[in-house]
Amino acid sequence: MRIDGNTVRLSFAHAAGLRARDGKRLTEFQLAGGDGKFVDAVAEIDGETIVVSAEAVKSPTRVRFGWHKLANPHLINGSGLPASPFQTINGVAGPEKPRTRDLVGLGLTIPVEFPLH
Repeated sequence: MRIDGNTVRLSFAHAAGLRARDGKRLTEFQLAGGDGKFVDAVAEIDGETIVVSAEAVKSPTRVRFGWHKLANPHLINGSGLPASPFQTINGVAGPEKPRTRDLVGLGLTIPVEFPLH
């Protein structure tokens, strides 16, 4: 993540051929400034990066993508693989709080997104 004035440029692993699955403009991106309040943002593909901005955020500090239950993100790479929802923390993408579950007190943890049956 690189901040340049009121825009943020995001770089991704495996970014060759970034595009919207449906050919429409990118959606599901949001920006926040120092106040931590996220607003909907405009996102445009620029080669193997995405440039994100929002009129209401003059000094962005964080970006998130697809960060709600009803999100329908459509960003994919050249292989057709979708981008996962993310939120940047200190310029790095990841979950806001790592959520894990201890496996039977063994000290082994797994993400809660992988429920135990």
